[in-house]
Amino acid sequence: MKAFIEWLSDLLKQFFAHVETIDQVDPIEKEIGELRIGLIVGHEKSAQGAVMPAPYRLSEYAYNSEIAQLAKDYAKRIGVTAEIIFRDGIGISGAYKKAKSLGVDCVIELHFNAYNGTVSGTETLCSNEGADKQFANFVHNHVCNVFDRKPGAGDRGVKTLSATDRGGSNVHALPNVPNCLIEGFFGDNPKEAKMALERKEQYAHALIDACVEWANSRMQVNLA
Repeated sequence: MKAFIEWLSDLLKQFFAHVETIDQVDPIEKEIGELRIGLIVGHEKSAQGAVMPAPYRLSEYAYNSEIAQLAKDYAKRIGVTAEIIFRDGIGISGAYKKAKSLGVDCVIELHFNAYNGTVSGTETLCSNEGADKQFANFVHNHVCNVFDRKPGAGDRGVKTLSATDRGGSNVHALPNVPNCLIEGFFGDNPKEAKMALERKEQYAHALIDACVEWANSRMQVNLA
């Protein structure tokens, strides 16, 4: 009888050890159809960030809400999942906690830049973690292609932030899940704003395509 109880105890331990690993599957072990992308809309309805000049008058919050929806619709068409997350009422940390609770494999926070009405370019912000930098480069390159950026001519690069830098709390809010913050263009520049409005679908599609390409690259490394 004692031997039977010990055998049953070992069997149950093996079973529960297996169950505990089910929710810990790395994205590289998933099929692309299981990819889950988090899209955080920057700012909040009550404080909408930078605003495009007349005649456009769209804020970061309004513009990126539309981009997120276009991206989600496109993701669905190609067989992956995109979750839209708003910071309204929950702030930065709350938005990233929600992303984690949704089981996302990667996160992009959507913004656009503003300075003096004449500056242009695309830049992508991330932590100094290797996985974040790798993911950010995929996103950055795809977005640069949409807006015709070249190194030294609109491609402002991928920039790493410490947790205390401006924007650092965003990109450090979700350890162990690759994430970045995209500043696709300078919305206070009329030419940039016009281009961003004309290329909304291409921009939205590029965000999803970047995530899919990133996930594919990780799967290939795992199989090598």
